[in-house]
Amino acid sequence: MTEYKRNMIAPLNLFFLFTVSRMLIIFTISSVVLKSTYSFDILISIAASFVIVMLISIPVIKLIENNKNVLNNKIIAFAYGVYFIYAGAINVSKFAMFSSTELNQNAKLFFLAATMIVACIYAASLRIEAISRFGSFVFVFMALGVIGLTGFCAKDFSSLNLFPLVRNNSMEIFKNTLFSVASTNELLLIFALAPKVNGKIKKPFYFSMVLSYLISMLMVVLVIGVLGDTASLSSYPVFEVSELAKLGTNERLEAVFIALWIFAIFLKTTLYLYCASQCFKDGKTGTKCIACGGVMLLASWLILSGSAYDRLENIFVIIPYFVFAVVIPCSYLIFGKRKRGDDLIEAFKNN
Repeated sequence: MTEYKRNMIAPLNLFFLFTVSRMLIIFTISSVVLKSTYSFDILISIAASFVIVMLISIPVIKLIENNKNVLNNKIIAFAYGVYFIYAGAINVSKFAMFSSTELNQNAKLFFLAATMIVACIYAASLRIEAISRFGSFVFVFMALGVIGLTGFCAKDFSSLNLFPLVRNNSMEIFKNTLFSVASTNELLLIFALAPKVNGKIKKPFYFSMVLSYLISMLMVVLVIGVLGDTASLSSYPVFEVSELAKLGTNERLEAVFIALWIFAIFLKTTLYLYCASQCFKDGKTGTKCIACGGVMLLASWLILSGSAYDRLENIFVIIPYFVFAVVIPCSYLIFGKRKRGDDLIEAFKNN
C-alpha cells in the first residue's frame, strides 16, 4: 500500500488530471480551428497523433525514471515556466471566445479571461492536493457527460453521414495530426508534476492518453454521425450536438455540457499556473501563482486583441511544442546531468 505523503498525490489522481486535460481538446476542435473539413478522416489524424505522442514520450519518461528532470536546470525551468504561462493563456482565450460566442455575445472577452484567471490563481495557490481532488470530481462528471451525450444522441446518429470517409487531402490530414500532437501538453506537465506524485508516473500517463484519445475518436464519430456536413459549419460541433440531445422531458443537455467544459478549462488552466509556479525556483507558491497569473492575463489580452495569432496559429502552437517536447528532452537525456546526490541515493537503494 502506498503511504500518504503531504503535498503529494497518488498516481490515480495524475491519471484523472491528465485524462480531463487531454479530453478538453476535442471539445474545442472545429473546422475553423483545424482549417479543414470536419470529416471522418480526423480519426486518421488522431490515431497518427497518438502514435507520435507515444514515441516522443519515451525520452521524457526516461528522464523522469533516471532522475534527470529538465527542471533541475534553472534556465530550462524558467523557459518551461514561460511556456506553461503561454499555453495557459491560449487555453483561457479559447474559453473567452467560446463564452462570448455561445453564451453571451455582449460579454467582454478580456473580462471573461480575467475572471477565469483570478479563480485559477486562487485554486493553484492551494497546491496540488486540492487541485487533484477537484480533478477527480471533474473526471467523474466528464465521464458521465460523455456517456450521457452518446446515449441521448444515439437516436439521431446516421452511419450515412460518415461517408465519404476521406474528404481532406494528405497535407490537411498531416497538419491536423501535428495540431493534435501539439495539443498534448500533458507530456510537458510531467516534468513539473512528477516530483509531486507519490508513486510511478509511467502507467498513469499512458493510461490517460489511451482513454482520452479513445474518447476523442468516439466524439468525432458521434459528431459526424449526428451533424453530417453541418459539422464543418459549426464553431463548436460537440457543443452543437449537446444542444440537440434531449432528456425525456425535452430538457436539453447543453447546460450540463457548458458546466463540464468550464470545469475542465478551469482545471487545466489551474494546472498550467501551478506547474509554471513550480518552474520558478524562488518565492512562495502563492506569490508565484499571482505573478504567473498576471503574465498569463497579459498574454491572453494580446491573443484576444491581436490578429497575428489567428493567422499564424499553427506556427505559434506547433513549433514551441516540439521544441519543449522533443528537442530539449532529447538533448537533456543525452547531455544533461542528474541532480547532485541522486546517484548516491540510488546506489543506497540498490544496496
